[in-house]
Amino acid sequence: MKEEKTFIENEQEYDAIMARQEVLLKYISEDTPPDDLQLIEYAVLARCVQQYEEAVFNPPPPTIAGLLQLKLGDMGITQGIFAQMLGVSPSRVSEWVTGKSIPPPPILRQMRDKLNIPADLILDAIAI
Repeated sequence: MKEEKTFIENEQEYDAIMARQEVLLKYISEDTPPDDLQLIEYAVLARCVQQYEEAVFNPPPPTIAGLLQLKLGDMGITQGIFAQMLGVSPSRVSEWVTGKSIPPPPILRQMRDKLNIPADLILDAIAI
């Protein structure tokens, strides 16, 4: 038998499955036999929920490119302006924003200070 992957695609489906699990919990207990259909349904839904929560609530660690894109966008700063703030060329900033290269440590410190990026996020991003 081929193993098929099941997954929840959006928050609406997640909420519906969580509600269904609450209903099922009323009918199962520690004494419920392992072949009980409601227990089996609960177990399948639990695996789907676990997969969804791992993907949504434990996203992959950020990248320097992702942090820059997010912070520059949030602050309304263009790559050109950011390049001026750092004293580097716009093409260098473009390399960082697209993930083609990673800024050197002195620039990472400036990023932390000028964009208010927590140091631990930067460290996580360069550890990838």
